[in-house]
Amino acid sequence: MTSKNNMTSAPAAALTLSPGNLTLFLGPAATAVAAVEDNISAAEKTISLPAQSLPCFPFFAKNLSVYKVEKGIKLGPVLGIMVEVPPQVMYTRDLSFYQRLVNYSNSRGLLTFIFTAADLNRKENTINGYTAIGNNTWRMGTFPLPDVVYNRVGFLTPHTREIFPDVYTFLNNHPGIKFYNPGGLDKWTVYSRLAGKGAAPYLPLTISLQSYTQLISFLARHGKVYLKPIGGSHGQGVILLTATGPDAYRWASFTSGKGNEEQVLTLGELEEMVLPLLREGNYLLQEAIDKICCCGDHPVDFRAHLHKDGQGQWQVAVLAAKVGTRGAATTNLHTGGRHANAGEILEKLFPGRGETFLQGIRDLALTAARDLDAPQGYLAELGLDIGIDTRERLWLIEANDRPGHFGPGILPEQEKRLLQLIVEHAVFLAGLGDKPRISAVIRRT
Repeated sequence: MTSKNNMTSAPAAALTLSPGNLTLFLGPAATAVAAVEDNISAAEKTISLPAQSLPCFPFFAKNLSVYKVEKGIKLGPVLGIMVEVPPQVMYTRDLSFYQRLVNYSNSRGLLTFIFTAADLNRKENTINGYTAIGNNTWRMGTFPLPDVVYNRVGFLTPHTREIFPDVYTFLNNHPGIKFYNPGGLDKWTVYSRLAGKGAAPYLPLTISLQSYTQLISFLARHGKVYLKPIGGSHGQGVILLTATGPDAYRWASFTSGKGNEEQVLTLGELEEMVLPLLREGNYLLQEAIDKICCCGDHPVDFRAHLHKDGQGQWQVAVLAAKVGTRGAATTNLHTGGRHANAGEILEKLFPGRGETFLQGIRDLALTAARDLDAPQGYLAELGLDIGIDTRERLWLIEANDRPGHFGPGILPEQEKRLLQLIVEHAVFLAGLGDKPRISAVIRRT
């Protein structure tokens, strides 16, 4: 909330302004003419904003940073986080993460809010979004177009399915908006981009599923295989197929409707199960590695959550173990897995060598992230799943460009590092990383 004097304090900095009028930017467009006045009672200058020229200035925005730019002064920057649904119907774990992110970002001088595709008003160039007030309150307000859009949309609701393509195109192509995590990084694109690069030796053999005969041949060579939908996520539709005898195959799968399923099939039954996948035409075959197990024969792999920093360079923010349920096709939380401390798990698996494996996972994650950078679609966040087989070899299993947020088992300092990277990168993308910040007090007139 604003103070009783209706003023907002920006972080202190060495640069000050001379009295006069300057163009003010809140978001990508010039928003108003601000009057810079002497503030006799404080070291800061006072920047007066005309309320009638700035109707979208959120009364609850506080602590906005002020930057001197070529054409005037800029507040924020403005960071818009595009999500699938509004706070009222969001999953508790996601809602809690966004509250912490928005609160932290606003405390760092940004103007930060979440919004859905349905909230964009193209006629007025504004967004009806939500910002966090403390730990349990969301406040709706009218916001300017953001300087940076952090895309977190992983699925479309009936309410946004029709309008999303137009909203996406508008925001992604807007000359004053930096849009990151555009989507489209499916499993085949990941494999194709990494082939022949530094991370290529760590990729399990992956091919497109073309025929039943091809599947049987692949299975005969490798003993067990994954069948994965090209565009799947959260372990949905993933099948672990294992040859257990001359005419016996173990089929382990997960769907949201049926959960984890396991069945033993004959050759003929297997063909009946595979035919619908062939008709869909969007499945891959992937060599299944013999993952190490822990905690009573539970498979384990490791999620590295990466984000670019204030210089546009990849950094590992979070590194966690994912411990799956016994016999499950994946270790995902959605399929019954859980997060655990990666260092503790690795030290338990490899006494005295845990830190060596931890560093190896970090190095592979950074190599793969750099390899996945491409001119088409700006990436700044990745979730990479890395496994270790029974011969102690590292494998890059999955890459997701809008990874899920972590649950219990993540160290608080790791999440804080992720929040820091998101904010620092937003400032970088807005072009303010090297701009001087101004010591000033903002007041609406």
